[in-house]
Amino acid sequence: MRKTVVLYPGLAVSHFVPMMQLADALLEEGYAVAVALIDATMEFDASFAAAVRRVASSSKLAVTFHTLPRVQNLPTIAPSHWRTQKRTTRGAKS
Repeated sequence: MRKTVVLYPGLAVSHFVPMMQLADALLEEGYAVAVALIDATMEFDASFAAAVRRVASSSKLAVTFHTLPRVQNLPTIAPSHWRTQKRTTRGAKS
């Protein structure tokens, strides 16, 4: 049985396309590739949905796609987290 790599691209075409290029390289190395997508991305971004349809219909890539359900009522991130993240990022740039 082949080893499987699960890819979880970001929620934009600019993340999806390079991830599919990585999938192509992994397939050439003999790995099986599965891509997990959040269902909500398909509803709100027409260009992302078009890119997914284009790749999914491509005979070149033998990638399996799995749609993850959208989670309702996720908790918001605490404002203190954002302040900490901002300080950490600012310090890394110095």
